[in-house]
Amino acid sequence: MPNIHAIKQRYAELERETQNKIDDLEHDRISVKSFEGWFNRAQAEADQLRAGIKAYNHAQSYRGGADLNAGDSFTAPPDVRCKGRAPALLFSDDEYRHAWACVQQKTGFALGTKDYGGIVTKAPGARSGGDVSVSAGPPGVSGLGFNQGDGGGIPAMIPPELHPLITAQIHEQRLADHLPALAMGAPSYEFIRHTGTTGAVAVTPEGQPKPEVTLTLDKLILSAVKLAGQSAVSWETFIDYDRFVQYLQMEIPRQIYDAENHELLYGTGTAGDIQGLLTVPGILTHTAAGPNWFDDIEESIAAMRIGPALATPDVLVLNPSSWSAVRRTKDNYGRYLVSADPSESQVNTAWGVDVVSTTAMAAGTGLLIDSTKFGAMLIREGLVIRTGSINDDFSRNLVRFVFEERINVAVERATALLKISGLPTTIGGS
Repeated sequence: MPNIHAIKQRYAELERETQNKIDDLEHDRISVKSFEGWFNRAQAEADQLRAGIKAYNHAQSYRGGADLNAGDSFTAPPDVRCKGRAPALLFSDDEYRHAWACVQQKTGFALGTKDYGGIVTKAPGARSGGDVSVSAGPPGVSGLGFNQGDGGGIPAMIPPELHPLITAQIHEQRLADHLPALAMGAPSYEFIRHTGTTGAVAVTPEGQPKPEVTLTLDKLILSAVKLAGQSAVSWETFIDYDRFVQYLQMEIPRQIYDAENHELLYGTGTAGDIQGLLTVPGILTHTAAGPNWFDDIEESIAAMRIGPALATPDVLVLNPSSWSAVRRTKDNYGRYLVSADPSESQVNTAWGVDVVSTTAMAAGTGLLIDSTKFGAMLIREGLVIRTGSINDDFSRNLVRFVFEERINVAVERATALLKISGLPTTIGGS
C-alpha cells in the first residue's frame, strides 16, 4: 500500500501548481499550447492520485478483519459481515473455522460461491454452508485457492482489479490552436474588404488636376456553423462508473475537434458548411517539382512575400508522411538538410516556418499560412456540454450528453494562404 500521506501531499501540491499555471496563463507568462500540454500531464497524474486515495479508503473500510493469531478460532468480525459489501464473498463463522483448521493442518481446500454466473458444482466431499461450498483437496503450496480455482468447476473467487483509467483513442492536435481567434457577438460576422484600386497616385504639376483614386470594396458575411455530437449512458453507469462518464466527456470533444480540423482545411462553404482554407477562392498555389523539396517550400514562401498580401508565412501544415519524406532530404554528401542532429528542434521547422504535422491534411499537399494576415477563426460559442433527455430516455433511465460548438473561419486575405501540390505522398518519398 503506498504512503497515503505522501499521496495526499502530492495531490495538494498539484492543486497549487495548477493555480500557479492558471495565473501564468492569465498574465501571458506561458502560451496556451504550453499550458494545455502541462495540464494534460497534470490531469493524468491527478487521476492516478485519486485512484490511490480511493483504494486506500476502500481498504480501510475492511480494516479489522479476521485475526489469524487467535489460536483455533477464526471468526469474521461483525463489522465486516454487516457492511453489505460483496455478500457472496463473505462466509459464516463455521466456514472461517474450517478454513483456519485446514491452514493449520496444511490441508488444501477450495471455496465456491453462487455469484458470477449461477450455482457452482460442488467438489466431492464438500461441506455445505448456505451459498458456500467448502471441500477438502490435496495438500499443496497454493494453500488458499481463491484466484485460480481447482479445475473441478469452482471458478475464481476474486474479480480482477479494474485499471483506473480507460485506454483512450489517440487524436491529432487541434489545428485551431495555431490560428488567431475572434469572438462573435452575434450569430453572424461581417467584414469589409478592400479588393482593388482604380487609378493611381502620380506626380502632379502645378495647376493640373490630381489623379482620382477609387477603392473597390466588398463585404464578407459569415454565419456561425455548429459542430455537434451526442451520447447517452445509463443512470447505473452514471452513478457506478464515474470514470467512464469523465472519459466520455473528454472523448466526444476530441472527435468534434477532428471534424473541426477537416472543416477548417476542406470545408466546401456550401449548405451551411465552413469554407475551408484549401478551398477558398483566390489562394496562391505552387506545384512542387522535387527532388529537393525544401527548394519548393522556399519558392512558395517567396511567392507569398511578393504576392498581393505581402505575406510572410509562419505555419506550414503537412501530412506526417509528406513531412517525413521532406525532412529526410539530403545533400550530395548524404547529410540531412534539416539539421545535422535530427533530435534538435529545427527538425520541426522549414526555412524558419513552424511545421504542423497532422493526418487531417492529405498526403502530397501542404498549406502555408500567414496567421497574422489571412484572417481569423470566429467563435460564437466555444465547446459546451449539456445534458437532458429525448424520446424515451427518462423511462429507460438514460442520461444524454450533448456536445457542441459554433464556429467559422474568416479568410480576409486569400493571398495570405498558399497550397503546395506535388509533395511526396509516402514515407519513402515517392
